[in-house]
Amino acid sequence: MTFPWPRGIQAFCDSAIWEQMATRLVGLGLDEEQLSAIRLKLLEGEREVTLAAIRGGEGFRTIWENTGQPRQPEEPAA
Repeated sequence: MTFPWPRGIQAFCDSAIWEQMATRLVGLGLDEEQLSAIRLKLLEGEREVTLAAIRGGEGFRTIWENTGQPRQPEEPAA
């Protein structure tokens, strides 16, 4: 099952939803170390997607290209 979450992973982990899921997962046999690993993987995944969006990674496009050269000032409009 999936559901959309419009906020960041940290907000999700701070919410009552995470607490309920963690309680359920512990009831199914996971331990605290495994829960911590899941939380860390979610945070790392979010960071990777954010960096891909900034850098124009797979699935993203940048608005401008970094040419490695300083940007030249534009000529004033006449």
